[in-house]
Order: sequence, then C-alpha cells, then structure tokens
Amino acid sequence: NDVRKSLLKLYDYHFNERESFEYANGFKTTINNLENYTGTSPLQLKFTDITLPWCVKYEQVRKAKGVTNSAVRKDLVNVRTAYNQSARDNQQLKLNTPWGKNNDGYSMPTNQSKNAKLTMDELHKLVDFKSDNWYYQNCRDFFLVSYYLRGANLTDIARLEKGQKVYTRKKTKNTSGVKITLPEFQDRLKEIIERHKGKGKYIFNIIEDGDSELEKYKKIKSKTFQIRDQCKAVAKLLGINDKFTFQWARHTVAYKLATSNSVPNKAIQDMFGHTSYKTTEGYIASVKDEF
Repeated sequence: NDVRKSLLKLYDYHFNERESFEYANGFKTTINNLENYTGTSPLQLKFTDITLPWCVKYEQVRKAKGVTNSAVRKDLVNVRTAYNQSARDNQQLKLNTPWGKNNDGYSMPTNQSKNAKLTMDELHKLVDFKSDNWYYQNCRDFFLVSYYLRGANLTDIARLEKGQKVYTRKKTKNTSGVKITLPEFQDRLKEIIERHKGKGKYIFNIIEDGDSELEKYKKIKSKTFQIRDQCKAVAKLLGINDKFTFQWARHTVAYKLATSNSVPNKAIQDMFGHTSYKTTEGYIASVKDEF
C-alpha cells in the first residue's frame, strides 16, 4: 500500500530487467515530484490516499506552479501504473480505484500542444544548410537522418547496423516487436553517413561494439542533449520556427505522408511501427492542421 515502495519496484524492474533506462528514471522523477508536493522526504503516501479529489488537487496545484499538462500526466500515469499493480492483490484498492471514465473517475490531463512540423520551405533550408561549425552541422545532419528514415528516433538510429534492412523500435522491442522496413538510402543520407560513420558494426559513430545497454543509453542521451542544445541556434540562423526540435522530423514525415493522396493511413502505421491503428490516427490528426 506504499506508493514510494511500489514506484521504486517499477524503477528497479524497468532499469535492471528490461534495461529501459529512460522509462525507469521516470518513476524516480515521479517520486521526487510527489515528495515536493507532499513536503515529505522520503515520500510517505499510501494508495488509499490516492482518491479522485487527491488527483484533481495534484493536477491543479502542479499546473498553478507552471508545470505542463504533459509533466503532470507523466506523474499521474506512473502513480496509476503502481496503483493498478497493487490493486491486483488488494480488493479495497480495486473497488475504490479513482481512475477511468467508466466509473466517473479521474481523467488524465491532455497534451494541449499540437505536434509541430517544418514547412517544406523550412525543410529545404535545412537540406541546403552547411556549416563549418561542427555542432550546427551535427544538428542538421541527424535531423535529416531522422527525416530520411521516416521519423526514426535517435535511440533507434544509433542502433542501426551496417547492411540492416529492417529494425524494431527499442520502445516496442519487449511488447509488440513490430518490424519496420528501412527505406533505400538516398545520396544525401549516404553523404551524412560518411561524415558520421561508425568504425564497427553500427552505421553511425554514436555507440560502439561491445557497449553495454547502459553505456549505449548514456552515449545516446549525451548525443540527444548535444543536438537539442543546437536546434535553437540552427533555427535562428535559418530563420525557421524558434520552437524547432529534433522531434519535428517525425512530425514532418507524418504531415507529408498524411497530406499525400498516394499513401494510405495503413501504410503510415507500418512505417511508424504503431501497434494500434488508433495511435496512427491520433498522430496524423495532431499534425494535419497548418501552422
């Protein structure tokens, strides 16, 4: 019935057994946020305290402090995951669950922002961009790698091996295991690969042969921060939207495919590796409106 213990168990399981380090660290972040909210460290909170009014108040207080809907949602989704696991062996928790629309329970806050994308003019500016500044070029190159590989994220890009034709997203490796076919490498992508070529089995020089999963995670995280920190500078140089981020590559691909009459939504689902067609529909809807 102890929230902190349950969240720590989830952290330990996903970090040590599943090696999903980013996801695991989210549970520790939630513990820290709950401690700040309750004013108790270590956290002293029972699942019997997690009621509909508690959830509503947590959301209101956190948002009043400027916390985004997305961040509040992550905390409460993690609490719900821990709660549901504990409720399997606790009839009282199961009967008094605060979650779900079916019992007039608590509904998670929704992300208010649309998935942003580059216009085709902005994309062409990036394609034509060259710089002697390695960090700027690095940011531009890996954004385009993601775009040319239909919105692949950096975690999956880093793990691509030479000669590989299909891959499974690390995010879904232990669940659906959906395989995604890699597109043919066009000349611009080959040029970028040559600039960032790996020495061993990997296409890119982000991780190395023999790295443990934790070492891979740390190196990819470092590369992610490196690219993220240069996005605003590159956006300013090119006169494109100053909210520009690496994630826009996937959103730009989705928009381009969704507005093409020649690509059915089922094909987009396969390209993105979505297990559920509803996920694809929601993704397309979030990028279809023009700026």
